[in-house]
Amino acid sequence: MDKIQNNAMLVQVRCTKWNNTVTDKLITHEVTCDKVADDGHIRVSKRLAKVGVVKELNRLIGQVGNSIIRKWCVPWDDGVHLVTIDNLDKFEAALRAKCDKLEELKVELRNEWPKIVADDKIKLGKAFNELDYPSVDQIVDRYSIVYRLKPMPSGDDIRVNLPASRIDAIRKQVEADVTERVEAGTKAIHDRVANVLNTFIDGMERHGTKADGAKRASKFADSIVDSIDELAEALPGLNVTGDPALTAIANDLFIRLRDLDPKDLREDAAHRKQAADTAKDIVGKLNGFFS
Repeated sequence: MDKIQNNAMLVQVRCTKWNNTVTDKLITHEVTCDKVADDGHIRVSKRLAKVGVVKELNRLIGQVGNSIIRKWCVPWDDGVHLVTIDNLDKFEAALRAKCDKLEELKVELRNEWPKIVADDKIKLGKAFNELDYPSVDQIVDRYSIVYRLKPMPSGDDIRVNLPASRIDAIRKQVEADVTERVEAGTKAIHDRVANVLNTFIDGMERHGTKADGAKRASKFADSIVDSIDELAEALPGLNVTGDPALTAIANDLFIRLRDLDPKDLREDAAHRKQAADTAKDIVGKLNGFFS
């Protein structure tokens, strides 16, 4: 714990996007009157520019949290995450790739914008209102991904003109806060490992079975297998305290469960059972370590 300030940084990522849903006040009023409803209980919204490029832009913004921050960082505070030095390059590379893709999509949106508005005029009919649409420059500018790195707080960096006893108390408070947040982050990683493994186990065991009332047999998604690989890759760098127990779990994931093939698992019941049993064994160790 003493060296965590030297081995990690805090990162704040800010993503913005265009909200392509607007409330139509006129239609809202018409429907409210037609239904004899009180004002404020009905709201009619319109979805503008319901096209592929806008969907891709909005999806990309959402992926920053799910596929980058959650994968490479440890929770710290609202809007702030901890990233270890071991994971920093991977985190920044993944974020740069998203930023590059964002710029490509913004160029595509700019090129397609006149046609998008013209098509909306047809699709929305009498509900179309050109005042609902900002300029394409304004829309493009609303899509952004920025991040800021800052050092971990440290009780050793208190430079104020106070009595030594006060400074010592502040130092202890800072270090206690860091310890509390690191422990909470470690618990969040523990919960994430358990969730990934239990979801994988459930997928393996339910595959091919048909629940009462279901039209077809259960089939696991490739993503629950991919999540094992992603966790095995990221977990060593998420072990912010160098905890031997978490290291052991990371090694188990890497050696015993990595590089599974979803197609092979679907076709081989014995392979699925073996993989599920292995995951159960790792979950058992995880619970034993952190109980």
